Amino acid sequence: MKTFISFLILCLIATCNAELRTWTAVNGKEVEAEFVSIEKGIVKLKLKSGKVFEVPFDKLSELDQEFLKAKPSSASLADNIVGKLMTFEMEDNEFQIQFNGNGIMLSGAIGNLEDLGLTYKIKDNEVLVFNEEERDGGISFSSSSPKVGDQVEWGPEEEKMKAKITKIESEIRSSIKELKNNTGEIIKVKYLTKSDEITMVGCDKKASGNLLIPEKIDGKPVTSIANNAFQYCDNLLSVLIPDSVINIGNYSFTGCGSLKNITIGNGVTKIGMSAFSNCPSLTSIKIPNNVISIGPTMFSGCVRLENVIIGKGVKNIGYGAFYTRSLETVTFLGDAPDVGEKPFDGATTIYRKPDAKGWSDTWGGRPVKLISDKPVAETKPELEGVDDKAIVGKWERQGIIFIFNEDGTGEISSNGRTIDTGTWSIKDGKIHTVNSGEFGPRGRVVIYSLSAEGHLQPPSGGSVFKKIK
Repeated sequence: MKTFISFLILCLIATCNAELRTWTAVNGKEVEAEFVSIEKGIVKLKLKSGKVFEVPFDKLSELDQEFLKAKPSSASLADNIVGKLMTFEMEDNEFQIQFNGNGIMLSGAIGNLEDLGLTYKIKDNEVLVFNEEERDGGISFSSSSPKVGDQVEWGPEEEKMKAKITKIESEIRSSIKELKNNTGEIIKVKYLTKSDEITMVGCDKKASGNLLIPEKIDGKPVTSIANNAFQYCDNLLSVLIPDSVINIGNYSFTGCGSLKNITIGNGVTKIGMSAFSNCPSLTSIKIPNNVISIGPTMFSGCVRLENVIIGKGVKNIGYGAFYTRSLETVTFLGDAPDVGEKPFDGATTIYRKPDAKGWSDTWGGRPVKLISDKPVAETKPELEGVDDKAIVGKWERQGIIFIFNEDGTGEISSNGRTIDTGTWSIKDGKIHTVNSGEFGPRGRVVIYSLSAEGHLQPPSGGSVFKKIK
């Protein structure tokens, strides 16, 4: 009793900014504080300084007791955060945490929650975080009923950092959906449900054939494809993205080695960084009119990509978006968009409509011509068939040595140093080389032709490899 009264006297000088109330002890002493919670007969009050203190319910005046009895009972911290997705801001960076009902804590960047093996327990107004059953810091909330704008303390006890709650939402639920490809084989995809929307987040890496992403799952629209969702699904041949999808995330289809066709729905407005990079089988693609933004390096490493059509709505294109030497033409159906540095790596020609605005004679360092000037594609001279013996040996181009061995292995060297290794084979009268991943991107495919003169012709044209041994 004396301890509490002494504490109230010390606090009489404190004033609060919001939701303040004058609280009176049974001896008549008063203090201004904000009500936090009442649990098991203990009342928690918060001063202007942010300090939270506790007082037994029966040590307050009758008037205060009547006030608390009329107030709805305060739920515990667990009642208010379990099953919620919370967004925090710390030093101008935002991140998300979801407290699942099974004790698992998901965390990650905005829109990219991951299970990092973290679990949690709740003690009073603190979340105790564990990594492989070892304590790994915690999150201290200022009350059992956290709200947007509240400050929290984050991290290990000895070096807590402050963060602010910026959003509290319903939890995102993870589920598996079985789809069928064009041959009837099952493709398992992982998706998240948030409110009334679906985000595709993963795919069985063994998935093959043609994949049709559904427009709806369980009656809810599929609106987004998350970062890395279909990354390295090497056996997919084609993907159809429905009109319901609005956003395609970073690296969402990167490294899909067999992907030949991608149909992008008309609802897509944003395509992220490197979304289709290192897809060596892709030869052409059309970006629909509603797309506004194309991320950096989107087609980098697409070594067979020859033609791209860009819809009229595109306003921004990131750096290195078309950085592949095989690209022959990019046709724009609208005005000239803003573009980042080094968008091209080859001898690409830009074609545009005559009434489009903002164009000059060059764009991104490449020549710009009218669509009406686009030539009819010519067939390059090639031999009807290619014999293995005609390929085995050393080939040279501008100091680069290409070696084809009899056992189907090969390497590229420069100045006596190996810069690439892999395998080679002959298919349909052409030479297919596949990178091993030791010196460059794994699985990168480059297809060469043998010209009528007996030279190796790269897919992007230009100078040829001549046999030297």
